[in-house]
Amino acid sequence: MNLYASGANWNTAAHWGLTSGAADGSVPTSADDVIFDANSVNMQIDTNAVFKSIDSTGYTATLTQNTTRTMTSSGDITWVNGTFAGGDAAITVNGNTSITGGTFTSTSGILDIGGAATAHRTFTVGASATFNHNNGTIQRYPLCDYNNITTTIDVPANFQVYNLIYGGQITTGGQYESIFSNVNGGTIVVNGYFKMQSTGGVVLAGIVANGGTISLKYPASSGPALVIGEGAKDGTSKVSFTGNVAQEYHVSGSGRASWVDINTTSTVAPASGITELYCTKFSLTAGTFTAPSVVLDITHGTDSTSFTVSAGTTFTPNGGAVQFVPDTQYSTSPSITIDVPDNFEFYDLNQRSILTAGGSGTVNYVVTGNRTIIVNHNQLSTSAWGASLRTFTDGTYKVLGNYTLDNGSGGTAKLTFSGGNTQTITINSGTITGGLITVNKSGGSVVLAQNTAFNTTGQDLTVTAGTLDLAGYDIAVNDVFTIASGATLKCKGNETITAGTKTFNANMTLEYYDAAVNADLSKFGTALPNVKFFGGKTHTFVAAANYTSAGTWQVSGGTGKAILTASATWNLDFTGTSNLGANVDVKNSDASGGDEVSASGSTDSGGNTNWDFGGAAFKTWFKSGIKLLVGE
Repeated sequence: MNLYASGANWNTAAHWGLTSGAADGSVPTSADDVIFDANSVNMQIDTNAVFKSIDSTGYTATLTQNTTRTMTSSGDITWVNGTFAGGDAAITVNGNTSITGGTFTSTSGILDIGGAATAHRTFTVGASATFNHNNGTIQRYPLCDYNNITTTIDVPANFQVYNLIYGGQITTGGQYESIFSNVNGGTIVVNGYFKMQSTGGVVLAGIVANGGTISLKYPASSGPALVIGEGAKDGTSKVSFTGNVAQEYHVSGSGRASWVDINTTSTVAPASGITELYCTKFSLTAGTFTAPSVVLDITHGTDSTSFTVSAGTTFTPNGGAVQFVPDTQYSTSPSITIDVPDNFEFYDLNQRSILTAGGSGTVNYVVTGNRTIIVNHNQLSTSAWGASLRTFTDGTYKVLGNYTLDNGSGGTAKLTFSGGNTQTITINSGTITGGLITVNKSGGSVVLAQNTAFNTTGQDLTVTAGTLDLAGYDIAVNDVFTIASGATLKCKGNETITAGTKTFNANMTLEYYDAAVNADLSKFGTALPNVKFFGGKTHTFVAAANYTSAGTWQVSGGTGKAILTASATWNLDFTGTSNLGANVDVKNSDASGGDEVSASGSTDSGGNTNWDFGGAAFKTWFKSGIKLLVGE
């Protein structure tokens, strides 16, 4: 039934008519359509009002929601003319909400735009209407038991609200979503908090925010500006912190925000106890951002995404990882763009991927501008689920911790190992990035975790400074393997070293360790640099081979004498410095091609020439082709 407002009080039957201006009606029920027109006057809602719908076309007066008085519609609210003055109690609209003219001041409580209805709903505010948020909350928790439910937000640009909640609920456990769509693509300015969350104790398949920008102003002194709960899922809306005051974010479980943007003159940080943030895209446009202490995860399903940090901003890693886990199902090949200033610093960087269904695509990680990014801890590039591939395009990754890869598919990016800590290279499967691999360390070692190949065509490996430890594993370099002056190759001596070209500086150091493994010097070659032999270890030279060295020889580590031997005579042209002392046991070495090798106090196991073990009656010197016997 249509009921026309004609008096001052909602809860008075005589103030309603069956026609415009009449007084022959009744107090509205949930079955009644309520009309405020040109003949209606100021009215007070003096009871908990229920009705089917409201239409204010032609209304020129004011409808006031009294304190504590709720309003519940089973259908639509259509506000076209006149003034609505909200109170402090809930307004629940189970149909659509359309505010196209006049002035609408919302409740300071909750304005529920659609209720729990299992149907799509629209919240519309026209450009000629005045909407005042009254520090209240706009929310919707649709019931998504049987299908996806869309709530359409159709509002002007820079539409102002206070609190805004995108929610949803299910009772059946069905895999359905609550989708909120900003159809005009403009900015919704949220002066309070913005929440995305499920209710009712069962988590939805997704609560999705699509379209436009949600601009967050709420100060940290009042609470988190962004609250992401369980069920929140990737969407296309940009959620931008623009408060120009200190602000916070709060995440529960694995709920995921859409695009998170920091664009402030102040700071954005995790709320107390918050260690994770999941989003579909991230940008730091202005201001300072503190990442969560465990993980900032940037993933958009099978879609491409980006991590962008503008120059002049401050990104604080906070000891956590920046992580990407795109999905390559059905052979999709998303690109992950890392657009940051040169020498930008991560803590951990996890460049991962998953394959949740058929196909096998390749994720392409791209560093914009061919810049250097610094990973101060570990770089992980592995499949989180399934055997999807990853390739690395442009830029230089400068890693100070461990590097782990599986299902790699090469690329053009460079990789540098740096810092003073011991680092491990683990390549479980696939091909490492195909650019220059550099070891340039101030201390510690880069240690192989298994046989390792740098096998992209034309790929080089350069040890500029520090130590590369083969750790008993073979190494293969497609093109040039360079070890510079002052750098160290550490090995057990059983490793095979393969390269297109070996450029080993004469002033590098070859260091052996692990007495349980026999060192085979044929693995290195005959031009020996500075050498550190290992106490208690057997170092086997090749019989009849001609070795040369102008370096320093010594024994470092181990227990007992280092054994230098061959099955027959091995020739040595030694013009360097011997610090071997009493720490070697030598056999079958003919050093007559160079200087005498000092090893005073060491063991002469026979077949040696031009070695000084000390205590002999005569020393045999060979110099310039003249044999001299000199008595001691």
